[in-house]
Amino acid sequence: MNLTSENLAFSKSLGSVPNRGTTPQGDIQLNGVPYLQTIKDVTIHGESVGIHVEPGIWMHVPATNVPNLGKTVVRMASIPHGTTIEAQGNFVSVAGPPVINPVDITPFQIGNPANKHRFPSQTATDPNTARIPQDLSSFIAAGTITQALLDDPNKLRRDQISKQKIVNTIALIITTLPPPPPGLFGGGTDNIAFLAGPGRGDRAECQRRADDRDLLDRNGGRGHSGAALPCRAATLRDQRHTERSGPARADLLRDTTV
Repeated sequence: MNLTSENLAFSKSLGSVPNRGTTPQGDIQLNGVPYLQTIKDVTIHGESVGIHVEPGIWMHVPATNVPNLGKTVVRMASIPHGTTIEAQGNFVSVAGPPVINPVDITPFQIGNPANKHRFPSQTATDPNTARIPQDLSSFIAAGTITQALLDDPNKLRRDQISKQKIVNTIALIITTLPPPPPGLFGGGTDNIAFLAGPGRGDRAECQRRADDRDLLDRNGGRGHSGAALPCRAATLRDQRHTERSGPARADLLRDTTV
């Protein structure tokens, strides 16, 4: 169980990135924005320990004839555990706030998502589990790690935006697992040899949203402010060495705020 402090910094746009086409598809110009995501563990008050560094690029791909595909976005990322990802997908704009559905962190049997295996550490009030920290009483009292959040981590995000007036949302929806038909989307994951067996990252998905917030300025006039909302990222992992249990596939979730 980790309380984290996360930072997502963007650099200047790369400008036009030429990609040579093959007849009948002409050349295209990509464009992208580099980013650096860093995450620190701040579970113990007064201590800050780095646990994640991720350099990457968000790319915009124009519409093409081969493949016959409209505009898309791509997230290219390198994770220092030895995994790289390339996730491609669409973007949509909708009026109002984003819909952030409940999620379940309970691992499930490989090939059978309905066969879930709940860990003892998912019970917040149980002080005798394999998790660190074992005793969550102080976190429960502070409202930072509660049973409701263990059951549905996305509750934190819904609670945050419930206090804001969001007038428009742009969602970037990407995955490393290309949807049908074959060849329409690219994407995939790759790992160092150490991760080629159990514990490998099989698939990554992300839904990142930017919003337009209706704000009051100091003089009482209305204005709009763009802001980034959390990324709901999910990695499906073949995790055979789990908490005192047999084979299970864990749906690991990480929420990131810009």
